[in-house]
Amino acid sequence: TGGAQALLGTSSLGAAGLVLGHIGGLTICCLLLAGPLHRTLAGTHPRSLAALAATARRFGHFPAYVVPGQGINAVCLQVTPAALVGIFGATSGGLYSFAFQLIGAPLSVVTQAVSQTMLVIVSHAHRQGGQMDQVNGALRKALLSLILLAIPALVALMVAPSLFALVFGEAWRESGELLRLMIPMVLAQLLITPFHGLIDVLGRQDMHARREI
Repeated sequence: TGGAQALLGTSSLGAAGLVLGHIGGLTICCLLLAGPLHRTLAGTHPRSLAALAATARRFGHFPAYVVPGQGINAVCLQVTPAALVGIFGATSGGLYSFAFQLIGAPLSVVTQAVSQTMLVIVSHAHRQGGQMDQVNGALRKALLSLILLAIPALVALMVAPSLFALVFGEAWRESGELLRLMIPMVLAQLLITPFHGLIDVLGRQDMHARREI
């Protein structure tokens, strides 16, 4: 989605390209996921109402933990662009959103790859009765890899204004400057986001809200 927005947003379509890029990116994601989802569901058998009711009773308290955390996350994502638009105008809000979407694409690829790897390792260890030595070793390796990856990312973010001006044109330099101000947030997301899913694997949904705070 972020890549499509960056591509269309810098074209002659302008602001409309950002909207079309977002819609197009989501559409492509849905189409790519439709095939695997259909194949997965085709191999499953319908469960009885009693089994579904038992599952609902077992996990019924999860939404009470997850919804507040997701609400906090949604508010945090929207409050910065809203504040920029209210204080500095729509142009600043658009420049920030462009920078956020542009950095979000590679950041999402890295964090999801690490997250999926960690979910497999932790899920296997959890089913085997909690082999925490294996889990701790995998966590340390993953965190070290992310720290090493953060070093070149930090250098690129420091020169983001010049890179934006070179690639997208001088008019987008301010967007790079805003991205440089986002360095602490980007690094925090890079180092923390890949491990969010471990909360669900370990059955600690009560930590969702505290994690978002």
